[in-house]
Amino acid sequence: MAAVGEAPPIPPGSTTPRPAALGTPLPLDVVLAPKDPSMLASFIDELYDPTSAEYDHFLAPGHFGPMFGAAESTIDNVSATLSSLGLRPGQVSTNDLSIPVSTTVVAAESAFGVHIYRYRLPSGRVAYANSAAPEVPASIV
Repeated sequence: MAAVGEAPPIPPGSTTPRPAALGTPLPLDVVLAPKDPSMLASFIDELYDPTSAEYDHFLAPGHFGPMFGAAESTIDNVSATLSSLGLRPGQVSTNDLSIPVSTTVVAAESAFGVHIYRYRLPSGRVAYANSAAPEVPASIV
């Protein structure tokens, strides 16, 4: 297993986090890396550089994913791994950079080796956060 990312900071003014009810439904997104981050960075630089031939030439809908999104093999591997961990992955986003997951607090805690806490934001909205960086099989990092 390999840790990815980090635990999110709790916004100031939120209530003290407490353990979330284990059966609580928990929608989440697994974010994927683009297949060529340096090519994407170059494209963005050129897109906003007035001296570039690509300046202001935005992609047509549906073109970002095939050009910059995660490779299909990566998407398939991550989806299969999520399923093997007891989670329910959905259809990858149109940009091929995130997979929605339907699960519960207990399944997410087990799959990612974290505790999930519930707290109330200053706005009154209820939020959930993991206590530590999630851990995933090294084969999908």
